[in-house]
This record gives sequence, C-alpha cells and structure tokens, in this order.
Amino acid sequence: MFAAFTAVSDANKTSALERSVTMDAKRVCDAAAGEINTAESVGDGYSHSFLIPDFIFGRVNFSVQLVPETRTVACSWSGGFYESPVLAANFTGNVRKGTNTVTNFAGVVSVG
Repeated sequence: MFAAFTAVSDANKTSALERSVTMDAKRVCDAAAGEINTAESVGDGYSHSFLIPDFIFGRVNFSVQLVPETRTVACSWSGGFYESPVLAANFTGNVRKGTNTVTNFAGVVSVG
C-alpha cells in the first residue's frame, strides 16, 4: 500500500512540475510576443529593452525563437514546447536569453 501511495505521489509531483514549467514558458513567450506586438502598435521609432531569463521555472534550460512563418514566439525545452502568437506581420531577429531590444523602424519590427 505504501509503495502505491509513493508512486501516485511521485506522479503527482512530476505532473505539477511539468505544469509549472509550462506555465513559466508561457509567461516568457507571452512577454516576448507582447513586446513585439507593442512595437507594432506604437509604430515607427519605438525602441524598448526587455529580459529573457536563463532558465524557466528557475532551473529548466530552454530555447526561445521567433518563427515569422507562423507568426509566433516559440519556447522549447526537454519534454515540452509552447508558442505565443504575434500580431505583427513584419518582424525579424533573434530573441536570446538576457537583454533584448525591440525596435520598429519603418514598419519593420526587429528583435535582438
């Protein structure tokens, strides 16, 4: 009986950890997409810096990238993937961990 309880308890911890990692990835992707969308809506001359953390959920390594073909910001990590929509039709660049600057110059939103 104790072994069954331990197995269920471990499965619940893993599930809770996966949900927490996914929620943090969503937060990071949504923030990056929001920065791009703000640059698009404010228009020409906009410039703003924002931070992308080194890890999601404080300890999980991940990658983040712009995907212009699907108009999304994508976060991926071992065992998971999340995408946030971008409203801007014309954007380019690379989102990286650390400080990023988003600009709008002549209707083109750039991140780098």
